[in-house]
Amino acid sequence: MNRIDMALNLLKDGQSLTIGDLRLGIEESGSMYITGWTQYLDINNLSKAKALQELSEIKALFYDMVSDSKELEIFIVGKSLKFNLAFNYGKGGFGICSEKNGIITWETGLNKN
Repeated sequence: MNRIDMALNLLKDGQSLTIGDLRLGIEESGSMYITGWTQYLDINNLSKAKALQELSEIKALFYDMVSDSKELEIFIVGKSLKFNLAFNYGKGGFGICSEKNGIITWETGLNKN
């Protein structure tokens, strides 16, 4: 059993966990969330375009996990997936943007470029 498959047991119990660079969890609604963190140390250097690129990388990393785990592939069937990009400033963090069902929601203001 690989670590993704072992992590599924925690998800099934309603616990969130970090696998590599992603945090996975289940919301009360039953949706699954996948959170990754921006690589920018200064939020002022992050633009909307860069944030969308990082969000795309989070999705690609998650789908790489899915392709490596048949159990994860089965687990997400029928679940709504919410991908989040967050900023971690050491003692806390906050959301930057998220995507659910193809809709981007901005949680903080960023420059367009």
